[in-house]
Order: sequence, then structure tokens, then C-alpha cells
Amino acid sequence: MARRRVKRNTAPQFEVRIDAIANQYLLYPGETFSCFIRAEVGNNRTGLTVAVRVPDTVRPVTSDAVDDNATLPAPVLIPIQGGYILAWHITAKLRANDVIEIPFELHVVPLHEDVITEVTVDVFPFEEMLDEQLIVRKKLEVQIRAKGEYLKYLPMLYEEDDFMGRYLMIFERMWQPIETRINNIWDYFDPKLMPSNILAYMANVLDLDYDPNWPENRRRRMVEMGIQMHRLRGTKRGLQQILEIYTGGDVQIVERTAQSMTVGVSSKLGIGMALGHDNQPNTFQVNISVDAPAGLANKKEKAAYKKQLYSEMKSVINAHIPAQATYKLALELN
Repeated sequence: MARRRVKRNTAPQFEVRIDAIANQYLLYPGETFSCFIRAEVGNNRTGLTVAVRVPDTVRPVTSDAVDDNATLPAPVLIPIQGGYILAWHITAKLRANDVIEIPFELHVVPLHEDVITEVTVDVFPFEEMLDEQLIVRKKLEVQIRAKGEYLKYLPMLYEEDDFMGRYLMIFERMWQPIETRINNIWDYFDPKLMPSNILAYMANVLDLDYDPNWPENRRRRMVEMGIQMHRLRGTKRGLQQILEIYTGGDVQIVERTAQSMTVGVSSKLGIGMALGHDNQPNTFQVNISVDAPAGLANKKEKAAYKKQLYSEMKSVINAHIPAQATYKLALELN
């Protein structure tokens, strides 16, 4: 299937920009894989030709894909020496920022040795498929294995057994995701790389207060800083980090280290005395500035949200400060 849609933004300064991807990059004979082309038009033009050149190691599954909205013609299959060309001749007038999307499928033919198959996507002016008329080119590569890798675990006499090589491919394809996970197991413990569904488990292992409704980047930040937050628990730096993660806003902590001097009572300046007000040891001021969620419609909803957030932040602070410390919290909702 192929379709064209319009992307509305500022007109870019290029003729055509293309991307090409495949849903699989490791294949075996007999398998079918999907490819997807995305072409973004950079200026107004009349028609384009998108040509996909594939070697004879793969064959197009179909050549009669029809666009749902009839904006693109059916592709033309052209046999050439050593392969095929699958071409879409687009006659419609194209405007800057138009996007053409073309999915297609390829089938892997039987092989006797491993190969790297290169699929080339070329864009030309309408019906001008000559190299000197080429506008832009994109290539993608897929690896094709002629036989199953598991043959190396069997006696040598099975190396020439075509049936056994193909039979083992079934199990190799089934177990490949598991082997990939085992080979990359450390990525599953890296907060920046682990799948999102493991974040909650890791937060529980690290005994972190975890909110599943947070944006994913904030949840990953929480898990990433988990061990360090335990080490810094009860310190100014540790409290600031946890509040920044919880709120996603700006946090300032002002510590009080000395008593206020009072004339006639304690009028001698020293390490334990300070001029001004609210200079009480083991006390501090927490100032938090947070952006209000976009979904709050009026002042009443903002006030309710601010009250709830204020209560939550007091609970967080109470859980992360020394028992002898006292504080004041100021919360600003932008």
C-alpha cells in the first residue's frame, strides 16, 4: 500500500529527503520482510519517480499495490540484470512539505552462502530514471544467512545437509530474541536503556517512591539516581535531587546555620550568631517553582493542584531530612 499525506511546517531548503527502513535486518531463505520508504518533498514540483532496486537474492512479493486514496499509481516491476526495479511514477502535483509513504514487501530466495543484500531507493524527476537525473539516493542493508547458525553445534557431516540447515532456522528464529537479551543483559540494568516496563521493578528493588504516571524521562532519572539518593539521604544535595526529580521544577534550599543576634540577650557576634531574622540552626527554607500542568482549566483547579502538590512535597521532605531539622516550604506554581 502507498499513500501521500501533507506535513505542515516551514518549507525546508532541499529538493527531496528520503528515509528507508526494514522491519528485520537478519533473515533466512524463505522469509518475507517489509520495507518502508518515506519521501519528504522540499519544493513544489510536478511528479516524481521513486525506484527501488533490489538484487536477485530477494524478490518483490507484489507489484500491484494500490493507494487507498488513489493518490499514487500501482508500482511497475522491471526485471533487470541481477535483480529487479520496483518503480512508482507519481504524477500528482507535489507541494513543499508533502510526504510520500510507500510500504512494500520482499521475499528471500534460497541461497548457498551468507550475503549482505543491499536495497537501493532512488528518487528521480517524473519518468526520468537516469543516473544524471538522480535527485537523492538511500540504501539499506539486510543480512541473509543461507543456513542456520546452530549447525556449528552438530557433527561435521550435517554441514552439507540442506534440510537440517533449514530445519534449525526455525528454532534459531524462535530463540534469537532470547539470545539477544542474554548477550545484552547489562543493558537491561542500565536506566537509560532498559525497557520501560522494567523501570517500576527496578524502582521497587531500590526502595524508591515511584509514580507510574510520571513522564518516562523522569522515571528513568529516578532509577538512575536511586543508589546515589540513598547515599545522600539527609543531606542538602540529596534533598534537592529528590525534589527536582519529583517536581520536574526548580528547587532552591537555603540553610540556617546560626542564631539571630538579639540586643540585650545575645549581643556578641561569633560563629554561632548572625544578623537578621530566622537564623536558627538546623532549619532551612525550601523554595520550589513548578510549571502547572497544561490540563488545568481555571484558578480553582490550579489551587487544588497546588494544595495537593504542597502536601506531597512536605511528605517527601519529611522522609528525607534528619529528625532534628525543621523547615519552611514555599511552592510557586507558574
